[in-house]
Amino acid sequence: MSSSKASERKQTAEAGEEAMSLPGDAKVIFLGGIFFVILLAALYVVADIVWPLVLAFVLSLLLKPPMRLLTRLRLPRVLCAILLVVAVLGLVVGLGTAISGPAAS
Repeated sequence: MSSSKASERKQTAEAGEEAMSLPGDAKVIFLGGIFFVILLAALYVVADIVWPLVLAFVLSLLLKPPMRLLTRLRLPRVLCAILLVVAVLGLVVGLGTAISGPAAS
């Protein structure tokens, strides 16, 4: 039985992939659980700081391609940024208006 496992490990090592076994020690599992709970508590505490940063990062990723397109059309970057901000605000207001009508009735 152990020779078959050793041959499997040898084959995976030759292929460049090492099989990772799950921890069997209860202490390791318990410490992992404590780490996870502390991580969630820390995220809860810093959520007011992290969410705006995440939103800014996502908006930056979403608005870079239209910004590049508008700059290729020879528009100044300031005008591109203003147009994109107005477009995003218009989209938010339009979606809010569209959703609030059915929600009110």
